[in-house]
Amino acid sequence: MAAYLRARSFTPLLLPVLLALPGSHAAAHPSTPPEQPLESSQPTIMCTGVAKQDDLLLQAAIASLPAGSELKILGECEVSKTVVLAGGRSYVGGGRTTVIKQAAGANLGAVVASDSWVANAHTCGTPLRLSHIAINGNRDANTRGHGLVLHSWLSVIEDVEVSNAPQDGIRVTSVGSDNSTVITNSQVNSRLTNLFITDSGGGTPPSLPLSLSLSLSLSLSL
Repeated sequence: MAAYLRARSFTPLLLPVLLALPGSHAAAHPSTPPEQPLESSQPTIMCTGVAKQDDLLLQAAIASLPAGSELKILGECEVSKTVVLAGGRSYVGGGRTTVIKQAAGANLGAVVASDSWVANAHTCGTPLRLSHIAINGNRDANTRGHGLVLHSWLSVIEDVEVSNAPQDGIRVTSVGSDNSTVITNSQVNSRLTNLFITDSGGGTPPSLPLSLSLSLSLSLSL
């Protein structure tokens, strides 16, 4: 059975919770989890604020990033394609000055997402880390698009601000981007903390610009 958790705009919360999203035939992960992303090397990219250029910069940097390493993202990035996060890696911004913004008229499924969600994989993605970064869904110039979609297990989402997403600010899901492919294993042990989500979610007018401060350890049994 499919499961997802979505965050739009909320009053402040602090929940020491664990995330477990089972697939239709949930199977346990190996007793020894895969290696967590390391910070042994740190290639850095500086975005330009021009959509096509930033699409190419981000895609090329992620494609060349070795497993276990960290990518530093700086500047204001405008994207007309989903930023696809490969598992087994860390993606770190420079704080609120690092912004990944959906380009006008892009109407993406998500501004930033796990690679397994984009690929409609039958198993969840491998661990990843995203931190110290802002995501802007640019709802004034788009009618669709989640800010961030997490389809990975044992991942860390930390100090991330999401604003102006036409759909969910953050969605944690066991269903692929086609809205029909459901994972056949389990999606567990992710930690989401120090999040700030504003002006996101469907409806007119949008949700009130309140904040979500979240530490997730939610267990779903469906």
